[in-house]
Amino acid sequence: MIRNYKYDEIAYAEKIYKDNKFQTKHIPTELKLLVLYYRDYLHLKAKDRKEKLTRFCIDNIPNYNRATHFKVVNRALQKGSSKKEKLVKIESIPIYQKELDYINNLDIQYDYKKLLFAFLVQMRLNKTMFEIRNKDKKYKSTNYFKGGKQKYQNIKSMANVSSKININDEFINQLSQGDNPLISILHSGLISLNFLNECKQTGDIVIKIKDYENVGWYFDYYNHVDDIVLCEYCKQPFKQKRKDSRFCNKHIEYQPLISKTITCIDCGKEVEVDAKANNRIRCDECIRKNNNLLRRKNYYKIKSELELIEEFDGKSYLMQPHYRELIDKGYILKEIDTMPEKFGNYDCRAILINPKYENNIKHMSYVVFAKRIYW
Repeated sequence: MIRNYKYDEIAYAEKIYKDNKFQTKHIPTELKLLVLYYRDYLHLKAKDRKEKLTRFCIDNIPNYNRATHFKVVNRALQKGSSKKEKLVKIESIPIYQKELDYINNLDIQYDYKKLLFAFLVQMRLNKTMFEIRNKDKKYKSTNYFKGGKQKYQNIKSMANVSSKININDEFINQLSQGDNPLISILHSGLISLNFLNECKQTGDIVIKIKDYENVGWYFDYYNHVDDIVLCEYCKQPFKQKRKDSRFCNKHIEYQPLISKTITCIDCGKEVEVDAKANNRIRCDECIRKNNNLLRRKNYYKIKSELELIEEFDGKSYLMQPHYRELIDKGYILKEIDTMPEKFGNYDCRAILINPKYENNIKHMSYVVFAKRIYW
């Protein structure tokens, strides 16, 4: 996930902030991202940013000492205060029809095509990142790539090829042969990706890459490789571990809400409800109205039974549990068990009071509070 975060610095900084810990060993970079997040998304002033960053360092840098670590903290604060600095997010990288056609038509083994495709995407990511950060500067187009063990390992991981492939001894060596080599070996690990000269950004955009850790799966999906399908949630390609897999590893816990449409029997409006709600026949608004109607009917039924239709004012009182003596004295006519409620640590219930003693009961310590429950 770190490569995806590298090109989505907003999510990267947010993860550092929420986890309250470093994500990699690149401490200066992550401190700078954190300061920018404080500034642009938490809207903290300079003094507050310094205090929070210092606290973060105390929590996460072993043997943190202000005297020895002030340089790295101050550098992050200075960069985070620059208006030119901001968190960058690359939404997607476009791949054109001509580029795919060129790579697919090369007479090389399939995994080598995937590696070339990964190099193409990586170089475009570098270009896009530069242009976003330096809007007043022109990007100097180059096909040079400074290799190394870790960088080549990252390319193999992006391409989703076997880790057993030796990029230096196999891939680069083979593709650097001939009169028009696809790659030229220069010096000190520097190579020239000559094939990029033939990758023309013309024709339709056929792929938009959003998952920069699994670039090879986009190439596989385009070429209809078995077991490479689109995730039903994010619509990005992934490799199925089972034939019935529907979601990528990132969204494997996602459970889609299966819904159905019903027509409300009262208002006639069509609404979406949970497919498992077999007894659902009304919309939310009509359910509320119907429940209110049932409460009113129940209220008048109770009043009728107690012959209090003209005398009772429609109020119910929530009482503390030890009000039984009020019932014995005739102050309370009936307890209504249909609407129990919690009030603090007490389990209170609605009751009907004797109208003759209503004024007395209102001021007794037994009464917690009063409200209209039926209307």
